[in-house]
Amino acid sequence: MTANPAKQPSSEDPWEDCTFEGSERATLRAGAKLSFSQTIAWLEEMHLLSLKFQETRRKMGLRTIYPDGRIEN
Repeated sequence: MTANPAKQPSSEDPWEDCTFEGSERATLRAGAKLSFSQTIAWLEEMHLLSLKFQETRRKMGLRTIYPDGRIEN
């Protein structure tokens, strides 16, 4: 029996993506593989998600803190 060759070179650490920095790099690599239209679709989905989060906070009576420092009750 012969062993299957590793998918990654032996110099790469297989646990590299399991740290905060490694996870960030892996996410950036995955995002770089997206086409322009896929990137736009992803951005639109994230915008809708953020709007849902804001609406949920309003319904719960929690404050909304904006990036410019404004606080809305």
